[in-house]
Amino acid sequence: MFIAKGKLLDNGKPFALDESKIQLPKGATAPPPGSEGFRIVFILNESKETKEQFPAKFHPESSTFEVPGPKGKGIKPGRYKIAITANYVPTSRDADGGDYFGGVFTREKTQISREVKEGEEIIIDVSKPKG
Repeated sequence: MFIAKGKLLDNGKPFALDESKIQLPKGATAPPPGSEGFRIVFILNESKETKEQFPAKFHPESSTFEVPGPKGKGIKPGRYKIAITANYVPTSRDADGGDYFGGVFTREKTQISREVKEGEEIIIDVSKPKG
């Protein structure tokens, strides 16, 4: 067990949530506080029956993340699917239910998959989800 660490990129550059891409409710000038709901979740592919899921802690200032696992003791090595969502308050124009990524990286649809090994940094570029 180890604490997995990595970087989230967009086209090779540190990922930053572009608030200009978020459709705001009529009259709003910024997303409501706490509406981002940004989440990165590692889903162990080992077992089809019991897919263990581990949320990552994302640090937007450095575009890095860590996966502390249960009780902060880390996760085991293996192949993981990785879901990334950023929810905001949807407007009536949102067909995707208010996900910044349009639902592309949800637990059900994500194509991001990485082999997670101790001591190796995990690089995820949302512009190249398959690596």
